[in-house]
Order: sequence, then C-alpha cells, then structure tokens
Amino acid sequence: MDLVRMVQQQHLRQDIPEFRPGDTVRVHVKVVEGGRERTTGIRGHRDRPQGGSLDETFTVRRVSFGIGVERTFLVHSPRLAKIEVARRGRVRRASYTTCVVLGARRRGSGSAGTSSLGPRAVDQGGSSDMAAATTRRAVREIVETILIAVVLAFVVRGFVVETFVVLGPSMEPTLHDLERLFVNKVVYRVHPPHRGDIIVFAYPRDPDRDFIKRVIALPGETIEIRDGRVYVDGEFIAETYIAFPDNHGEYGAVQVPPEHVFVMGDNRRNSEDSRYFGPVPFENIRGKAFLIYWPINRFGLAH
Repeated sequence: MDLVRMVQQQHLRQDIPEFRPGDTVRVHVKVVEGGRERTTGIRGHRDRPQGGSLDETFTVRRVSFGIGVERTFLVHSPRLAKIEVARRGRVRRASYTTCVVLGARRRGSGSAGTSSLGPRAVDQGGSSDMAAATTRRAVREIVETILIAVVLAFVVRGFVVETFVVLGPSMEPTLHDLERLFVNKVVYRVHPPHRGDIIVFAYPRDPDRDFIKRVIALPGETIEIRDGRVYVDGEFIAETYIAFPDNHGEYGAVQVPPEHVFVMGDNRRNSEDSRYFGPVPFENIRGKAFLIYWPINRFGLAH
C-alpha cells in the first residue's frame, strides 16, 4: 500500500492552486484538432471535489444562455494546462435548474456525464451571480445597439437621406398632396442634376420653405415655351409625365445661368415654378427625390 501511495504521489501535480467550492475558476484545457494542439479556457464556479489522490475530480458550473452547464475534470489530468482562481466565492444553497452535464462520469450519479439532460438539483455555487451578469450584459448590448442605431439614423438623416412631405397638387399626377418620400442628399456631390430629375430645393424667395419640382433645362441651355410645348435649345421636349398641359402657356426664350437649373411642376396649370421665380441655384438644391414610401399603396420610385 505504501508503494502504491508513493507511486501516486510521484504523479500528483504540484501546480494546482488552492481553490474551494464556490470559487470562480478558469480551467485551461489542452485540445488536439487536426493534429494541432491548442488550449481552450472554461470559466465557471467550482463544485465540491470528489474522490482523492489521482482520482480526485472537481466540477465547474456556469450559466450559458440561461442554461446551467457543468463539466467535470480530473484534478491531476495531464490534459489540464493550468487552473486559475479568478474570484473567491462561497457555496450557496442548491436550487433546481436545467443543466447540461459534460465531461467525466460523476461518482455515484449512476449516469454518464454526457447523457444527462433535464431538471436536476445542483449546487449553484454562485450561478445566480453568473445569470445576473449574463442578463446585465445582454441588456447592455441591447442598449448599445439602440444607441448605435439612433446615432446612425441621425447621421443618415443629416448627411445622406432626408424625408420630405409633398404639399399641394403642383406635381400631379407624379406626386400627390401629403405623400411622403425620401430625398438623396449626396447624389449631387457626385454629379450635377440631370434633366427629368425631381428635386427638393429651398424656395429662392424664402429659403425657409422647400419646394419640389422637375428639372427641365440645365446650365447654359435656352428654354422656350410656345403653346404649352417646351423647347430646349430649339428642340421639342416630349414630356410623357404631363397629364394637365397648359396649352396656352408662353415663356422665353431664356438662357439658364451657370450652376442653375430651370424647374417646373408636372401640373403646369397649377404650379409656381421657374416661370415665376426664375432658375434655381445649385446651392439651393437639397437633394433628389427618389422613393415614395407613404402611403404604402403608392410605394415606389419617384420619376
């Protein structure tokens, strides 16, 4: 017997720290995958030890996604790279939890560790603290996500996209009163407006008011309206979006200044536009209307 004990003593590890039931420990386990060895860490609360000498085991419990998980290790196993005590604790009264058991068979349990699922009494050893920490972490992540979303919304609304509400019938039948749409605020930093674009701009006579009209003529072009028909540089412009033409309208000929656009509403009989307040400077343009999002039955591109 003394010889057996002596042999066992030679195989006992001397680097095991003093740790008690209830302590929070981190166990570093050697894992071999694809012929390569690595170390993985498992953190949890230590349970009461079982057995003794070379057969001594200890169980680590933790809460993962609301489920209690436990794993049992041989204290003197060569597979354990290191055991660290993260925090001293104390054992608390046992309570019932749904528990997944991993690792070695527990002495006296009568079932393999990897085959037990379901409610069973376990010594939490601070698991309630782990559950509370998990809940706090989840709440913090949700709050951080909401804050990031709010910040991004302000950034997007301030610099990329803005909403606009159509007021009045001047753009019918393309846009209707009280329709809501998105305006691209960066597109004209990439290229100048194109003929046919629907733009939102600050009203030249009152910059606090925003108007929405269609671009008809570009910088340097000459626009003229004869009998309600639009001519740009002498060429007739076919406007398929017009439902209410002004057959008796006359205007021009007028050349559009540099960095200005000539705009008109699609409802020519009922639109205050460049025929009355002149061409619109580029600097007044808020952006290009591109998507109707409300009412839902009108959802679609604005063009």
